[in-house]
Amino acid sequence: TLDSDGNLYLGTNNGIFQAVTQNNENIWSYNCGSPIYSSALITQNNRLIICTYDGRIICFNLNTINYETPSFEWLLPTGSPIKASPAVDNMGFIYVTTMDGKLLKINDQGTSSEIDWQVNTQQEIEASPILDGNGNIIIVSTDGEINKISPDGVIIWTNINENYQIIGTPAFDDNNNLFVAVISTGSTDSTGTDST
Repeated sequence: TLDSDGNLYLGTNNGIFQAVTQNNENIWSYNCGSPIYSSALITQNNRLIICTYDGRIICFNLNTINYETPSFEWLLPTGSPIKASPAVDNMGFIYVTTMDGKLLKINDQGTSSEIDWQVNTQQEIEASPILDGNGNIIIVSTDGEINKISPDGVIIWTNINENYQIIGTPAFDDNNNLFVAVISTGSTDSTGTDST
């Protein structure tokens, strides 16, 4: 992700998270201790949110960070692997999906955080959550399930796409139409032969 000055924030497979300038000069780095497979997020309050594969959500305050010895504001363990990037709504709530099928709504309380609610789809999720214009959250699973969830954690609707996988993050167009890329997993007939 990029900040307002054009600095780049990125994580690596060996767990090192770093901030670099447009000229590729290191600003600061931090060893998160676990691979980082997703993009970070910078909130409206200039708070950097990082998700690690071992299931931790880490928040740095970019307004007060010490470049020599960077330390986080809070760390929230979820107990579930995370590959997807976080999302944030206009109230500052953070949404994270986990590999074991959970959507978490996280309340950033400054120097601490708490899980406001969680929805368990029991479906593996690799894609990032997205928000529509009303603050509803769309999540998709690798088993082809699409869920629309209200800001209060209520599932509004579910769409099941049998024989398809969804790995990538969906997107809305300017007319609020939802676009989802699916991968056909095929189906087999009674002889075990691929019928697609």
